[in-house]
Amino acid sequence: MTHASRSLRMAHRDPPHARRRARRDAGPSERTSSIRRTTVLVTLALSSLLAACRAEPRSQGERTGPTPPAAPSPATGAPPWLPQSVFHSETRWQSQRGEELALSDLAGTPLVVAMVFTSCRASCPVMMSDLLRLERELTSAERAAMRFVVVSFDSRGDTPATLRAFAEEHHLDQARWTLLRGDEDAVRELAALLDVRYVPLPQGGFDHANVLTVLDAQGAIRHRRVGLNQPPDAVLAELRALEPLASASRTEVRE
Repeated sequence: MTHASRSLRMAHRDPPHARRRARRDAGPSERTSSIRRTTVLVTLALSSLLAACRAEPRSQGERTGPTPPAAPSPATGAPPWLPQSVFHSETRWQSQRGEELALSDLAGTPLVVAMVFTSCRASCPVMMSDLLRLERELTSAERAAMRFVVVSFDSRGDTPATLRAFAEEHHLDQARWTLLRGDEDAVRELAALLDVRYVPLPQGGFDHANVLTVLDAQGAIRHRRVGLNQPPDAVLAELRALEPLASASRTEVRE
């Protein structure tokens, strides 16, 4: 290319200040068109990014639909409990027979649970009377399909021996009734799980709520009754809706 040609091309190229002036002098329609082009480009870029995010595989723990049934643990074969089950508790207990057990050892049948202490002479005898009345209202097949659990507030005063004497005093069928004692931490944890409020008193004993709780076979709370001397109808209805009591009730009706 000759020097004259290069000079001619340089003459036709706009200097930078001329291009800036041209942009300033551009009309509104030209600026609007430029803004629109920029907006379209940004929108397309964002759409591509979102599509890429949606295409990413979900992490293993993420779920978008109903939670599937839990599979048995491969290590132990025991079913993992639902989140609301009290059987998640790792507390340890002693029964009136001196057995060491966990709450999950009570799994498999519906439970009626109450918290008392054996030296109580005010509300606890009434709670026991309510529980025995409930037991009498059940048929023999229904009684065989569930269990009663009485847990002591008194970690220090109640031992397996005192629990056994308490069961005999109230003529409890110990094949269907389990009485438990645990340390203070265990009692506190279970009371929190069952929402049973209690306060140790300075002179001994406990100020406590009177709560009867129905658990299903997996340890989930299905019904709570607060108070004493109430008709058992609501508790009976909840129990009879649970398996295996429901099957036992249907079988007796057919017979």
